[in-house]
Amino acid sequence: MTPLRSSDHPLVRAAVAETETLHAFFEAWLGSNPPAPGAFARVEAALAPTFTMIGPEGSRDSRAAIIAALQADRGARGPDFRIRVEAPEPLALEPPVVVLAYRERQWRAGEETLRQSTAVFRADGEAPNGVRWLTLQETWVKG
Repeated sequence: MTPLRSSDHPLVRAAVAETETLHAFFEAWLGSNPPAPGAFARVEAALAPTFTMIGPEGSRDSRAAIIAALQADRGARGPDFRIRVEAPEPLALEPPVVVLAYRERQWRAGEETLRQSTAVFRADGEAPNGVRWLTLQETWVKG
């Protein structure tokens, strides 16, 4: 019997799908032709009530602050705004929790940025893609 690799685990696949899906939503939401405001409920359903994010500059923000900032930025980043999730990799798998690393590349107004992200998810059958974001940390990557 072949041992199960952690990247084959359903919880890891759910975390990768959630990461890619949420970032595709952010690209649309923040771009110049965003979905209707009601579509934002998808974000609220994905973030745990205690969600926190440490941004690439070191600030720590609560779920409420992140939601308010995203709602205020609807459509604000222009038509050339893009986000890509690259190289998702499970760092730890202890069901019902999975830790996922990935790179997030963004393009805006002719500038490209890259950040290394580490996210912690918990399985939750009521959340989009079956996992809920618990915390996220981002670090700037040069080049």
